Amino acid sequence: MWSRKDSDGDTILVATHVDNSIVMGSNDDKTDTLVREMLDRFDSTCERNLTEMLGMEWERNIEAGTSILHQRAFTEKLLKAFGFWQHSKPTKTPQSPGTRLSAADQSDTPEPLSHRRYRAIVGALGWLNQGTRPDISHAYSELSKFVQRPGQKHMDAAEYCLKYLAGTVDMCIHYGRTKDGKIEGRELNRLWGWKLEADFAARRSHTGYVIMMNGGPISWKSVKQKSVSLSTAESEWYAASEAGKKLLYLRIIMREFGFPQLGPMHLYEDSSAVIAMEENPSNRKGARHIDTRDHFVDQLIKDRIIKLVQCRTNKVVADALTKNLPVPAFEQHRATMLGEDEAPFSAMMCRV
Repeated sequence: MWSRKDSDGDTILVATHVDNSIVMGSNDDKTDTLVREMLDRFDSTCERNLTEMLGMEWERNIEAGTSILHQRAFTEKLLKAFGFWQHSKPTKTPQSPGTRLSAADQSDTPEPLSHRRYRAIVGALGWLNQGTRPDISHAYSELSKFVQRPGQKHMDAAEYCLKYLAGTVDMCIHYGRTKDGKIEGRELNRLWGWKLEADFAARRSHTGYVIMMNGGPISWKSVKQKSVSLSTAESEWYAASEAGKKLLYLRIIMREFGFPQLGPMHLYEDSSAVIAMEENPSNRKGARHIDTRDHFVDQLIKDRIIKLVQCRTNKVVADALTKNLPVPAFEQHRATMLGEDEAPFSAMMCRV
């Protein structure tokens, strides 16, 4: 990403992915001049009023100040390729309730065609998850563990996720603002998020976080932690460090783009142990073994870059990124996470 602000206060923003770039500016004439310079220097083309990039489609209502981001065309193409387009019995969640995938279900010698199909499905789900579908993040995280030797149970789980997509082809991320220029009491272009750790009883815990801005998600992650934790507090602290690193990165980008984050960015979570460690850093007899890099969170809090705010578990939207939830809880978190909920910031009311 690149930004330039001149002496007149006009800003130009350029976001690039490989050989595709989006150019935005506060002054049309200066933006057009930069675009012409780029076209003269590079063998490229320019599309005005951007509506699609990298398979993601963008619909804007400039007067209302709202945007919708989706991958309907890609999802339709994916479902047709694997025979699930307009499936007669779509599922309500991307994972079958109660199902837990295991290495014990892997095949010793996977059949080549089935193996290729599984890898293709998981790869396509990864692209969707990367772009506009945080609701399938946990399913993709679990499925991607077995791409080397998938078994029939893994294939069934992958196709179950396709059935979910068949019923949610039109799912979108919503961004917008209210008449007073804010989003449910929050300032525009203000970063905040949820983070959660789950499955401490497993060999390695699972981290999930989602970073929000202007009513919708702009970054999310669902992944197994890289190290084994000795307590739930340690795994929660690790998860906080992962979300904190992403918030710091996004904070720097927003500053370069002319939208500095004033004050600490709120990170909602459900761990009373982590909140206690934040509020009383000296009382850490049971946490002295935690790796130094995980105390990176300490510095972020001290520098007022982030603020950890306790929230009841059933209000932490990132819970949908850490485990296989039942339908009611999953749908509630999905609506909030994608910006569909009428009151998506209920976490502010959940201090315990």
